[in-house]
Amino acid sequence: MSGVSADHAAPEVEGDDSVRQGVLVVDDQINNLKVLGTILRGESYEIYAARNGAEALQTARLALPDLILLDIMMPDMDGYEVCRQLKADPLTAEIPVIFLTARVESEDLVEGFEAGAVDYIRKPFQQPELLARVRLHLELKHSRDHIRRIGNERKELIHILCHDLRAPFSSMDSILNIMQSDAEYFEERRDFFTRAAVTTVENGLKVIDLVRKMHDLEERLSVHSLDLEATPLRSTCETALIVIRDRLLKKKIEVELDLDENLQVRVEPVSFTNSVLVNLLGNAVKFSPPNSKVLVSATRSASANADHEHKHEAEKLIVLSIVDQGIGMPPEILEHLFEPGKNTTRPGTDEEAGTGFGMPLVRRFVQAYGGSIEVSSRDQELHPKDSGTEVRLRLQAD
Repeated sequence: MSGVSADHAAPEVEGDDSVRQGVLVVDDQINNLKVLGTILRGESYEIYAARNGAEALQTARLALPDLILLDIMMPDMDGYEVCRQLKADPLTAEIPVIFLTARVESEDLVEGFEAGAVDYIRKPFQQPELLARVRLHLELKHSRDHIRRIGNERKELIHILCHDLRAPFSSMDSILNIMQSDAEYFEERRDFFTRAAVTTVENGLKVIDLVRKMHDLEERLSVHSLDLEATPLRSTCETALIVIRDRLLKKKIEVELDLDENLQVRVEPVSFTNSVLVNLLGNAVKFSPPNSKVLVSATRSASANADHEHKHEAEKLIVLSIVDQGIGMPPEILEHLFEPGKNTTRPGTDEEAGTGFGMPLVRRFVQAYGGSIEVSSRDQELHPKDSGTEVRLRLQAD
């Protein structure tokens, strides 16, 4: 019963109440492990076990249980030291620890709480007390995790708002600069600039409305509650290009749209335009050299590997491809491209700045549409004659 068995993989679905809560039991006495395991399995908990401190630390890092029942008196490394190391590790620091102990002198309990434990259960334990304390601290952890998720998702909404408003504000700034610095050129193309300004302002307001909507959807903020609708692919790409037009003109980059007018995808149109396409097309421009080309194309997916039963479903997908001739990405950036908080940002070919929030947001929205995203890239340092990046979105067709 020691260690993490193959069928006891750590839960991966954050916030999914249907996932069984995991409890790690640490005790050097095999009989205690068996008794505790039997009691806790009767309550449908996922059980992990360890018989010494080193094994407990390893199992906790691999399984990331929701709660740890930790014996104090163990050889080599006692429970106090195990608890201190758990709390010093960011990966396991938030897991509540309950000590199992026959030592209930005040100084022993104080040492346990100072080490980071949240409670203790006296040995020999009584089953009702054991289960009551386990339930209590699992509920408290669930509440803390829920509050933490809400806080993180509120931060994400702020990131969406700040990140996706940069493009329309930049576009408007460019139009105003042209109006002030080259009035004659502006007058010659007044109709075009007026349409561009209106489109830019409308998109900025839509981003704000989208964030408000996501905030008000439910207590647990989630992009998974977005309303999807049939959205024309080509005209939506054209709108996104208007938003980043100043960047295209500055670097003299040509964007070729090889898109059928009749192709439609099921997405939430505001986020698809401003959070997905503006980010992806903006990145293609950012990391491309001047006077280069970006190709945007789309095909209906009909996987050769799809069996007869699923072939119809596969054909309902549209694969949108964005290919640039830029500097590409080294493997260490590509590996962590979609991970929030990872240092994947770097300057563009014209020293354009980035935030690092774009690609995690793109993937979050694409997944909310029921789609997926893949990125392949050839780094300029490794492939000086054939560098560039391709982004492929698999989206539901309408």
